[in-house]
Amino acid sequence: MIVWLASYPRSGNTFLRTVLYQYFGFKTYSIFNREKEHFGQVGELTGHIEYENSWEEFYTNASGSKDIYFVKTHFEPLDEQPCIFIVRDGRMAILSYFYYHKDFIQSDSSLLELIVGDDVFGDWSSYFYKYNPFHRNKTLVIKYENLLSNTEVEMENISNFIPIKKQVKQWVNPFSKLQEIEPSFFRRGCKEWKPDPYWTKPIEQLFWKKHSELMHNLGYTSLNPETDFPDTSESLVSESFSEQIIKWIDKKEVTLAKERQQYQQQLQQAEVLLQEKEVILAKERQQYQQQLQQAEVLLQEKELQIKQIQAELSGVESSKFWKLRTQWFKLKKMIGLTVN
Repeated sequence: MIVWLASYPRSGNTFLRTVLYQYFGFKTYSIFNREKEHFGQVGELTGHIEYENSWEEFYTNASGSKDIYFVKTHFEPLDEQPCIFIVRDGRMAILSYFYYHKDFIQSDSSLLELIVGDDVFGDWSSYFYKYNPFHRNKTLVIKYENLLSNTEVEMENISNFIPIKKQVKQWVNPFSKLQEIEPSFFRRGCKEWKPDPYWTKPIEQLFWKKHSELMHNLGYTSLNPETDFPDTSESLVSESFSEQIIKWIDKKEVTLAKERQQYQQQLQQAEVLLQEKEVILAKERQQYQQQLQQAEVLLQEKELQIKQIQAELSGVESSKFWKLRTQWFKLKKMIGLTVN
């Protein structure tokens, strides 16, 4: 059986995996398998283990097993198997994801893009609603902030949900050690939201316009834009936000141009294939027509032969010999010379 460890990126999935390993002794898998952030000492502390062979083979075997396989995912649900869904304040998750792109994988994704969901995993709210975890069967919802503050309580909830009772040792949060090993991946692990220089007022407004419903439903509160943001020039902030929008539009135009070029190439290839198919079909049609003509000639010859045979039979039946033969057989039958 698989127990999914599902979350929007940077919502505490790795911390949850660490809890499962350090407290319960369960090593966990990832749908992404060979993740560079879990190599070496980090993997030893978080309990990351890689599956062998293909994902399809692992998924089939794990799903049909009586053993428990914990598997991390950021993708939408694949099935109805049990799930521990961890959710975090959307601002913290997105900001952390932004730094993950910027510092860990050296990507140029902006906060603007991540907020609106121009990303392989979509946007924060849509990801949550795809799972709909509060109404999904066999699903435990854990808030990252609670897992940090009340780890023992949440571990008991996990133990009751699985259910598992095994405890390896007293829980000690290894975050500081993980941060020392890989600081660009394990940044701060904060549970309280505070904006930073990248999270400006326009970004805040855009975020709440997109995600306010889910934020309120989960109990996350907004900041006061007049007092809780750095005292920065409005014109400077607006100019920075405008630059982000322009860069995003430029990037989308480049992406669309590449996609358009790919589609044109695919269309040209399809047209070439279609022309080749038409040539082949034309040749086959010509061959079939020739075969049909030959068959029609043979049929006509056979019909002529049949008519000739019928004419010969008619001539024989009307001859004097045939009539005498017929009368002889009747006579033989009358005088009992034959039994038939």
